Amino acid sequence: MNPKASFFKEYKTIQRKFQLPHINDLQKKFKIEFDSEIPVIENIREELSDKIFDFSDRVLEPLLSEPDTLHGFIEHHMISDEDRRKLFEIYKKIQSLKWENHILSINSSEESSGNWIKKAWDLWNSDIEQAVMDICRRFSEEWRKIEPLKNNEEVIHG
Repeated sequence: MNPKASFFKEYKTIQRKFQLPHINDLQKKFKIEFDSEIPVIENIREELSDKIFDFSDRVLEPLLSEPDTLHGFIEHHMISDEDRRKLFEIYKKIQSLKWENHILSINSSEESSGNWIKKAWDLWNSDIEQAVMDICRRFSEEWRKIEPLKNNEEVIHG
């Protein structure tokens, strides 16, 4: 059996055991890459954590902290304090998930990793995905409205 087929077969067993999402759903949302050198459950956990935590670091943190780039400064002013509070609630959940993942990196079992994958999947689908899509759409629209700066003027929002 080729490594990819073996991976899918092993995941199917784990999927049933822990009521995890279908592998095609995981691939669609998280672009999972397969590594036949490590156990399937650890591969999935690592891939999910990489994607979710990278997203948090690249998208959420700049919106929640003091901006240090021009685009960060402009985008920081595109969202309200209420939006920032909502994003911070999501950020807290991701950070908690991140620390749970650190524990699993030190000491994990198939069951603890399976539970973590389910928790990460549920969090993504219940809290993260739609909120982030909304913010991304808003930024895309707001950037179209930004007028060019003249000399040292402040950015003018449309």
